Amino acid sequence: MEDNWTISISDDLLVERSRRGDLKAFNLLIRKWEKSVYNFIYRFVGRHEEAQDLCQETFVRVYEKIEGLKDSSRFKGWLYTIAANLSRDRLKRGDLKYTVALETTPEAEGTQPGSPDSPPAIAPSPDAEAYKGEVREIIMKALQTIPEQQRMALVLKIYHGMTTAEIADLTGDPAGTIRSRLFHGLRKMQKALGEMGLTKEELGHGLQ
Repeated sequence: MEDNWTISISDDLLVERSRRGDLKAFNLLIRKWEKSVYNFIYRFVGRHEEAQDLCQETFVRVYEKIEGLKDSSRFKGWLYTIAANLSRDRLKRGDLKYTVALETTPEAEGTQPGSPDSPPAIAPSPDAEAYKGEVREIIMKALQTIPEQQRMALVLKIYHGMTTAEIADLTGDPAGTIRSRLFHGLRKMQKALGEMGLTKEELGHGLQ
């Protein structure tokens, strides 16, 4: 009940209170968004350990800069921008390899209720869950084979439900550029998945 209550509080209210130094409000913001941010970073960088570290770093940066966020309605895009920039910086330093952990942790798959990644209400059988986990690992590996900007656009679109306009606003690039990245990124993903032996039907299971 408490988690549902937390999610029901508007970002605008929590951001405004956080800007005034309300630590309880800021902690609620973290609880509301940390799983989605973690999932975004994990799919972008491909490693659980690095995603955990970068997720924590993201919220430290948010805490340091939230006072300067004048328009609280832009919090979601601002949050993902910070996470994306930190992830890109880590990749550019060359100390992060494109590898995928073999296990799938609850933290990696947990999301806010109602999100595109929400688990089904009825738990699947162990065999079905293991199968979906294997498919997800293949998808993760395929994601790491496509260029960084295309990968980011696909993750934001497929897993986080952002529109082309929202992604363009987040990245600062024209909507036409985002559409191109989505188109070419998806084609490269389909090619990579085909080479890994994954069918369209199996891809659907892996995205659930």
